[in-house]
Amino acid sequence: MKFAVSIYKNKELETLIDSIDCAVLMVPHCSYVYDESFDVESAIKLCESKGVEVIIAINRVFLERELPALEEAINKYKDYKLLLSDVGAVQIAKEIGVASNIIYDPDTLICNKMELGLYNSYGFDAVAMSNEITLDAVIESYKETNAPGFYQVFGRKLMFYSKRKLVDIYKQYSGYEFGKENLSLVEYMRDYHTPMFYNDEGFFVYRQYILSLLKHMNELSFLKYAYIETLTIDAEIALKVVNIFKNTANLEESQQKLDELELNIEDGFTYKDTAYIKEKTV
Repeated sequence: MKFAVSIYKNKELETLIDSIDCAVLMVPHCSYVYDESFDVESAIKLCESKGVEVIIAINRVFLERELPALEEAINKYKDYKLLLSDVGAVQIAKEIGVASNIIYDPDTLICNKMELGLYNSYGFDAVAMSNEITLDAVIESYKETNAPGFYQVFGRKLMFYSKRKLVDIYKQYSGYEFGKENLSLVEYMRDYHTPMFYNDEGFFVYRQYILSLLKHMNELSFLKYAYIETLTIDAEIALKVVNIFKNTANLEESQQKLDELELNIEDGFTYKDTAYIKEKTV
């Protein structure tokens, strides 16, 4: 198992570089959420100098008019592993001849062993199942298909993604003016804040809690990549999290150290399927 960790800034990478196996580099204008100042080329050089595997995240959805830029990006980084979510990006990578470099993570698309088996048959480097089905179903599916797994074991999960300029529209009609940093959303009839981000490529809302599968890491030892998402987490805390997850020899001790960080961790869909409850009417 390799620990693949999301990287959004060069300083984050410098902090984490000696503890990670793979760096998932969030490329500006190619990834969901990114930092405009991130120097990807410098990050790649640092990874290569330290023997850390590079995974290039080109995981946003692309419009038809953006396909030439998408093809250019895939060609530019084709010698590295490519984290892709858009089926169009997958097709372009296959046509270029780098299907074996694809890590296919379509977020919530792959939800059972039949779907996993289908995408595994394409010869990708790894395939990711949804975190919104039970962990038992995930483990069963990977073991029955022998698919190489890329699976998120820690961090926030994307809950909503739209290409529409929803924040700009809200600002226009509300008359409010604000920047892009530290934004959150409170839904009607809920009392918690969910982190949200917007950029030139869309509007993104992440779950209000952090997912952790630390106690199940021995059960997940068959994974090719265990993905740690660092979004909204300070680099020093992320470093502690990575080192905690790497200590699978004593999970009880590791869990205690994770608890001491006092992060907002919840089970999410780890143990129960999605339940649709009709809203009560007065």
